[in-house]
Amino acid sequence: MSGGPQAKVHNAIEVDKESWEEAEARKAREAWLAKFNAVDWAKTEEMYSIWPIYMQEQIKMAKVKNVTKSFEVDPFVLKSITGGILMTDTVLTMEQNKKYVLLGDNGTGKTTLFDTMARGGVKEIPKHVRIYHCKEIEGDIDAP
Repeated sequence: MSGGPQAKVHNAIEVDKESWEEAEARKAREAWLAKFNAVDWAKTEEMYSIWPIYMQEQIKMAKVKNVTKSFEVDPFVLKSITGGILMTDTVLTMEQNKKYVLLGDNGTGKTTLFDTMARGGVKEIPKHVRIYHCKEIEGDIDAP
């Protein structure tokens, strides 16, 4: 009974569904390529037009005069994934074009802090500020 008419109908529906999904993906790819190929790469504004919206907003903010990317969050509280408090009664200050490094024992919240900031989890950080988190480098600091 496994090869009866119902199995054939079911298989036909699966093939049609797959074909439809492939067709939709192809249309989306073609639309993006058409937009991509239509860009005059010598014109900066056109090039920016295919970037994600958040990046376009950051570029607009960068062009505005007197907009600082430095910020201060006071008071700053950082909670762990389990809800425990890692930092409290703290002032978080970051300045534009600075690189920050945290050193400390395992489990003290270094990664949690940068992950939280990079994913937008600190609501007090201005929307036009972009924070990147480079993952930790493991190794022996005393090695030559």
